[in-house]
Amino acid sequence: MKKKDKEDMGNINQDNLIYIKNKHNDDINLFYESGTHKGQFTKIASLVFENVITVELDTYFYNLSCKNLSEYKGVKTINDSTLNILPKICERDENICFYLDAHFFRCSPPITKSEFPLFKELDILNKRNIKHNDVIIIDDVHTFGKQRPELKLNPSILEWENVIPENLLKYFNYKDYEQVGNTFVIWVQ
Repeated sequence: MKKKDKEDMGNINQDNLIYIKNKHNDDINLFYESGTHKGQFTKIASLVFENVITVELDTYFYNLSCKNLSEYKGVKTINDSTLNILPKICERDENICFYLDAHFFRCSPPITKSEFPLFKELDILNKRNIKHNDVIIIDDVHTFGKQRPELKLNPSILEWENVIPENLLKYFNYKDYEQVGNTFVIWVQ
């Protein structure tokens, strides 16, 4: 993987997100986020994109993120599964930046248990009309290819172990890809 800079593995910041948006196509006004959590990254996205749609399955984190994001314009929060919402978003006739960060993790208070949606999300995005110049950002590079039992709903199912760049890239015709911070970015052609 190529790296944009020598930052520590961590969440991407506003400058990184501007770089990602503008690298091949700055005509992206919609940012879609799966896995809102507390809304920290949603705040950053709202400073870069005109419209942000963020989806959180867990009711506790959905309510918390609604409170944290209440003053941010252009942000719509949805309490549902990304697998229910993403197909509807893909019907839109515009370039979209997709940020995929929905996965089970153990925390306090316990969150709603759900399956690992990444590969199903990629299947949905793969079916999207190819006339769009989308950007797909996949979070948590530090977990790629590793066994992470604490992140699994079902310990017997392969999840993060199968998340490697080669498996991610096979879903798309792409212009470019690189690692930016703790994310893997694919610019779709």
